[in-house]
Amino acid sequence: MRENKNFPSRSEGKIHQFNQNMSDPKRLLLLCLAAALPLFVGCSMLKKEPQAPLTAQTEQSFRDRWIENRGAELVATGSSPAEAQRLATEEFRKRYGYTNAAKE
Repeated sequence: MRENKNFPSRSEGKIHQFNQNMSDPKRLLLLCLAAALPLFVGCSMLKKEPQAPLTAQTEQSFRDRWIENRGAELVATGSSPAEAQRLATEEFRKRYGYTNAAKE
């Protein structure tokens, strides 16, 4: 069977056409990106140091603010700052003993 010059043969696959259209730098870039993809899936190499759980951060923040506010109230009534801090910490432990922040 004779091929017509105006119509390409169907025996040439699309892969061959893809390779002809793609220049060497683009092919190399695509290959490098495909090879590097498994390295960055999940960003396992870029993990930050572990942080305290959100509940622990929230409890600690609540503890600090509560003791600061209660200490200010005690100072306003005439206690010394050191004594007010100590009393506020004791009150927090008695009131909120069920929290992890009170156990610290």
